[in-house]
Amino acid sequence: MSGSRPVTLPQLTPSFSVTCTNRNLTVSEVVTRGLAAHMVPRLSHTAEQELMEVQSIVDTIELHVGDDVRNSPFIDHSGKLRSASIYKAMVHDEEHSCPFYMFAWKTPAPPKARFFAWLLIQERIQCRSNLYRKNIVESATCELCHNGEETADHLILRCPHSASSWSATGVQIPATATVTEIWKLPKPDHIPALHFDCYILLCCWQIWKHRNDVVFNDLQPFLSRLQMQCKEGAALWRCRLPSSGQSVVESWCLSFSPM
Repeated sequence: MSGSRPVTLPQLTPSFSVTCTNRNLTVSEVVTRGLAAHMVPRLSHTAEQELMEVQSIVDTIELHVGDDVRNSPFIDHSGKLRSASIYKAMVHDEEHSCPFYMFAWKTPAPPKARFFAWLLIQERIQCRSNLYRKNIVESATCELCHNGEETADHLILRCPHSASSWSATGVQIPATATVTEIWKLPKPDHIPALHFDCYILLCCWQIWKHRNDVVFNDLQPFLSRLQMQCKEGAALWRCRLPSSGQSVVESWCLSFSPM
């Protein structure tokens, strides 16, 4: 352990860890045959030292006959993995080094939108460029503008339909802006600073849903419909904000109203 954070074996012994020839070893196999039997033939001096350190730990392990006893905060009494426990651990309040943790998981947005934010910032949403790389679609071309590859950046920030939506709300998109740092978009004067990150996520979420309406429901891209969906979404999200901050939604809704 280092402070309050657990440290993994590869972090403690990086040279040793990369020399293992079998990534699926059981504890029993390691205890029975020793670690050296599962290493590459020639180890560096550093890897040999780390091997001796890990082997000294393995030597303290005693095997017992019977079923394994598994201890994890993510399994129930029957040994089944519970995704709810994993989700709660992901959004707990300890300090995180992840730069987008607060934006993805701590905004008062609905869980689906927060999960979308987590995927978006890592450019892992199911846009056509990602689907094309997986051989799921035959073309990566954007289905809204039919002009350019539908990457996460294009879909959310650069597509003419998305750009028009941002412009209508008064949010200026810098030429260097990227979804990997979407929370850093400059705030316009007419939008309150309080919960501005949630406002940004609301816009991204509705752009994504608008895109899906075009792709899956055969609707045409339409700025007025997108702005109305943003306004309706803002009204629905109001109750998720702390009561002291719900007044910002009025400014949000005004930004989505046609001029």
